Amino acid sequence: MTSFSSIVSKYGSFPVRHSSGLIRWPHWDLFHLHQGVLSIGFVNRTIEVTRSQSVLIPPGTAFRIVNTGPVATASVQYFVPVPGSAFSSSLSRILNPFHYAAVNSQIEAHINELLENGSSRDRPGRKEDLLLELIIEKILIYRSGKEKTVPWKSMIRVFRSRLENPPSIEELAHWAGYSPSRFRAVFQNDTGLSPAVFFQKIKMESASAMLAETTLPVKDIAGKHGYKEVSHFNRAFTKHFGIPPGRYRRMNLFQG
Repeated sequence: MTSFSSIVSKYGSFPVRHSSGLIRWPHWDLFHLHQGVLSIGFVNRTIEVTRSQSVLIPPGTAFRIVNTGPVATASVQYFVPVPGSAFSSSLSRILNPFHYAAVNSQIEAHINELLENGSSRDRPGRKEDLLLELIIEKILIYRSGKEKTVPWKSMIRVFRSRLENPPSIEELAHWAGYSPSRFRAVFQNDTGLSPAVFFQKIKMESASAMLAETTLPVKDIAGKHGYKEVSHFNRAFTKHFGIPPGRYRRMNLFQG
């Protein structure tokens, strides 16, 4: 007897500029992206899913799928764990959508095999249930294996100390012991923001403080935050705050 009951195993595409309505399934959904890039929006965060990445979505979770790029292809596995099984207990601890990269090529190979075997039936059979059980087991092992404490506070301190020549995402990922793509996923899962957005926010907050508290020329402030061209700094600052640096200074400069 398996620990899962499969409901649907299917493969489909998301056309250009596709935006789904609000989706909420009463069952588990293993969503795997085979090609392209999709954004999956949940109540508290948005996950960007790229090729060979998946999202394990708990039942009752509301989400939307948006495709702003070329045609994307994905597969879904809908399933219900058998009550009282070991996997049911393990899955019950996943309260939020779990985003993971299929770094283990066997996982993707198993998903492809499951699709090939189950696509000709209305409902996957026992063999597909066993294969899905194997896939979920690997995902749970992967999840528990990747759960390590990352020294985000130390990393952020290092970034703050190097604003003039900030470390790249690749450097930060290497320091944390992840591939760049996995680092982005783990960072967003832990902080709620992508690394690019999070560290840009740090730079802009530091720059705005200098504008309000010092009389340093804007060009010098731009250089201290890694911008070789003041025009690039002006655009980034205006995008972040909605007003250019000069105007921000006039509105906020502390008169001592």
